[in-house]
Amino acid sequence: MPNAGIAVAFLVMLLFFTLYGLASHGDWKAALWEIRPLYYLCFMYFLVGQVIRTSRQVHICVWIVIIGLAIRGFQGCYRYFVVLGRNLGNLRAILGHEDSLFFVTGFVLLASMLFLGYRGRETKALGLTAGPNMIAFIFNQRRITFGVLFVSLAMIVAMLPRDRMRKAMRFVIPGTIMMIMYTAAFWNSSGTLALPAQKIKSVLVHQKGTEDEGSNEWRKTELINLRETVRAYPFGLGFGKKYLVVVPYADIGDLFPLWNYIPHCAIYWIWTKTGFIGFAVFWLFFGVAITQAMIDYRAMRDPYFKSIALMVMLFIVAQVIVAYYDLQITYYRNMVYLGTAMALGTSIRRIEAQAQTSAA
Repeated sequence: MPNAGIAVAFLVMLLFFTLYGLASHGDWKAALWEIRPLYYLCFMYFLVGQVIRTSRQVHICVWIVIIGLAIRGFQGCYRYFVVLGRNLGNLRAILGHEDSLFFVTGFVLLASMLFLGYRGRETKALGLTAGPNMIAFIFNQRRITFGVLFVSLAMIVAMLPRDRMRKAMRFVIPGTIMMIMYTAAFWNSSGTLALPAQKIKSVLVHQKGTEDEGSNEWRKTELINLRETVRAYPFGLGFGKKYLVVVPYADIGDLFPLWNYIPHCAIYWIWTKTGFIGFAVFWLFFGVAITQAMIDYRAMRDPYFKSIALMVMLFIVAQVIVAYYDLQITYYRNMVYLGTAMALGTSIRRIEAQAQTSAA
């Protein structure tokens, strides 16, 4: 398996700082909640990489993803239209936070298949479920995933072969103009139709008196505390120990009991827990995975496999971006899905190489 050595180094780093944190009087339950998802990531990466051996198995994995996304999409629609009666009230999400990122992977896979010329049953299924999935995505209201979706779609177009890029621009340019016009038209509006525009606005513009403003301020204060923790513990706290609260802010223990163990910014969380060395290993693991997925995408010829490789690469990039703002490296569902996707990316390159060798 490519990059297995780096993955092992990443796993060893996690084990070391788990033991280090517990040995220095860390709370073992907190450590378990912190680190369990990353162990799942490693487990799925090694397991799926060994199990997936044939093209048929790849298709089965992709169908599991498509069906899973469809179920969550219809569930989100049911909650919004039936349970809530199209009135969100003060509700800030209708599904799990991580579901929004999962929907992004489905949209990215659909766009990749369309632009790269794959027209199989998976493309049709993703197209048929894109509507309900998009409705659930919008009303789940995860601001960062709106930005991640736009960045991912732009990266797809940028990485297309030149001839396909020209064809894609026929859709991208009008779509971009329409999005700009929509955002401008609903910039100062409220209501259901304006929701995506308002989420984009909340990221770009400071808005006083809104819940999004409170969320932004919380994150700013949190980053100050995390930076001070990094300065105070350059070799890392270890898992199971609280980060420093130098600048006090609201105690949200009733909503999230582990708030002073696991911050929103999971990137700084890794740095505070593992120090510079562990932080470097973390970036090496994810950075090499992104690079390998890009190499695989460039090397492969099958449009189906190329679409998966492109989705995997952008999923890793998206997960890192989202983790800076919204916890999700510490969500077990994210890490199970990400570990599976990363392993699937390495498997399809091997399967195609074997097919080319057999054909020769």
